[in-house]
Formats: sequence, structure tokens, C-alpha cells
Amino acid sequence: MVITIGIYTDFLMKPIPLFPAIAGICTGILCTIIPPPTVMGILILLYVWLAAAIGFCIFFRHQTLLSDNGKLSKWASRLLVFSALFIPLVPACAYASWPFDGTHVDELMINSRFDLGWAVERGPHFIIARTNLILAFITVVVTFIPAAVALFLAVFFHMSYVLNRDNTHSKSAINKIRRSLRILLIQLMVPFVMVAFPMTFIFVSPLCECISNEVVLSVFGITAFHPIVHNLILLGITPTYRAIIVGALRKIRGRALGGVEIFQYD
Repeated sequence: MVITIGIYTDFLMKPIPLFPAIAGICTGILCTIIPPPTVMGILILLYVWLAAAIGFCIFFRHQTLLSDNGKLSKWASRLLVFSALFIPLVPACAYASWPFDGTHVDELMINSRFDLGWAVERGPHFIIARTNLILAFITVVVTFIPAAVALFLAVFFHMSYVLNRDNTHSKSAINKIRRSLRILLIQLMVPFVMVAFPMTFIFVSPLCECISNEVVLSVFGITAFHPIVHNLILLGITPTYRAIIVGALRKIRGRALGGVEIFQYD
């Protein structure tokens, strides 16, 4: 999912937010095919699915530490998975289907009090009127992101609490579990710091109109490094992931050397 979002944002979409105006530029090839709001709706869907994937990792790890009486039933677990997969379609579809006046968008950009006339010639662009409904939608986003992060961290604290009271595993087994939880927490702190917090900051901008576009762009630039940093962290702290990468590189090297040997023999 991290790689998918990286490819989508860096190659297909290439977004440039124009907050505090509720507007943006889309310079990727995808924006020349479908309307920019739809492209943005897909990005929202990908980010919410990323949050759902993080939630799955924490949830299933949490369930393995609980006793049978504390675990969710199979039916409840399947319902949770189904909800996490399909509920994110609601905000994405809501944004993608938002009334978008494509015929007057240039006029709205030029007449914007944020002086966005320069953006008209920079590529596909869009702007959404500042209504109470759209501000309510942004408020929900700003509230949801920190709440989700707080919930995930609370689950980690509960797992630590369960381990402290665990009498069914040996001390060495508990230490291994603690180490795995630390690795998982470090992995998840990357999207928290490089995606969740910057996005919250960015979406606060149109609500208060107190953050300049230059600051928004600087914070938005942090999210571009998320895929690279995430994969480097995985390589550094996850032996399994490191072994997979090394094994793949050895196979590629073996095939390359085999090709050289055949060429020399001929």
C-alpha cells in the first residue's frame, strides 16, 4: 500500500495543494484523463485504506495476546474487515462526486481572494467553494486523524499491560513478543509522523486560514519521503524483510552472472 501511494502521488497525480484556499493543481498524467476531484478522491481512498491496513496490523497483533474469552468472534472479525475495506469508499466517493463547476473554475481561481490566477496556466486545477458543508467535512478529517492515531497508541499500551500480567508465557517468550511489538510500533510511527501529522496540519489551514501556502507546501513535502523512509526503516529493523530483499538481489545477480557466462562460452 505504501508503494502504491508513492507511485500514485509521485507519478500519476503529482498534486500541489493551494491551501488555505480549498484548491489545488494536479500535474500528473492521470489528471489529463479524469477530473482532478476524482483523482483526489482516489488519493483519499488510498490513504484511508493505508490507515485500515495499519489498524489490521495492530488489531490482529492485539488479538493474539488476548485470552479466548477476550477475543472477538470470527463473525465480528469478518465484519470489522468488511467495514474497514468498504467504509473508506464513503468519504472518497463523497469528495469525488462533490459539485465541481468545471466551466467557471478559471474565473473562481482568478477572482479568489488568495490570488490564485497564476495557477490557471500551471496544469489541471480545481477549487471548491468555501461552504459550511465542506468545512464540516474538513473538520471531520482533522478530528478523525488524531483520534485514529490516539486509538492505535492506546491499543499498544493495552498490549503492554496484557504482557505485564501474562502468566502463560515464559520470560524469554514475553521478551520476544515485546521486541516484535517495538518493531511494529517503530514501523507505524513512520506513517504517523510523515503522513498523519502533516495531513492534519495541512487540513487545519483552510479552517483557520492562518497558515500560508508556503508553509503548507513545505509540510506537504514531508509526505513525499514517506515511502523511502518507510522502506529504509523496514530494512533496518525487520530481519524477514531484509532477508527477502537480499534473496531477491542474489537471484538477480545469479541470473546476470549466468547470462555473462553463457555469452562468454558462446
